[in-house]
Amino acid sequence: MKRCRLVYRSVAAPSLLEGTVLAGLVDRAAERNAAAGITGLLVLSGHRFLQVLEGPVGFVNELMARIIADKRHSRFELLSYDQSVSPLFYDWSMTILRLNEVPPALREVLIAKYDLEHGDIRVPNDSFSAHSLLLDARWARATADPNAGK
Repeated sequence: MKRCRLVYRSVAAPSLLEGTVLAGLVDRAAERNAAAGITGLLVLSGHRFLQVLEGPVGFVNELMARIIADKRHSRFELLSYDQSVSPLFYDWSMTILRLNEVPPALREVLIAKYDLEHGDIRVPNDSFSAHSLLLDARWARATADPNAGK
C-alpha cells in the first residue's frame, strides 16, 4: 500500500478556537484517523494551523479534500506532499500542540528559530522550515505527554 506525507497550513476561524471546540475536533479526528491508518500532528500558533498527515495515499487524499472544503478554516496552503515509506509522526493518530502553551524556555528557542508574527510563533510558508517546526513540535508534544493522542 502506497503511503504519503502531507503538510499544509491554514488559518482557523475564530469559532473553532472557542472553548473546547478544537479539542473535540481533534478527538474525533484521532478516532477516524486510527481507523484509516492515518497519523499526524496539528500545531496551533495564534490562529494559524500547521498540520502533517501521514498514511495510505487514498485515505490522506480523501481527508485533504474534506479539510480544504471545511469552512472552519481558510487560506489553505499545501506546503508538501511526498511519498513516504515510514511515518515520522507514528505516535499519534492525531494530537495537537498549542505553541502558546509550551514552556517559556522552549518558546524562546522556537522564537529564535521561527521568529514572531503578530505576537505568535511564525508558522513557516516553506516546506523545509515547516517540516523543521513540525519535528520540533513532535519532540515538544512527545515530551509533554507521551501518551497523548494514542
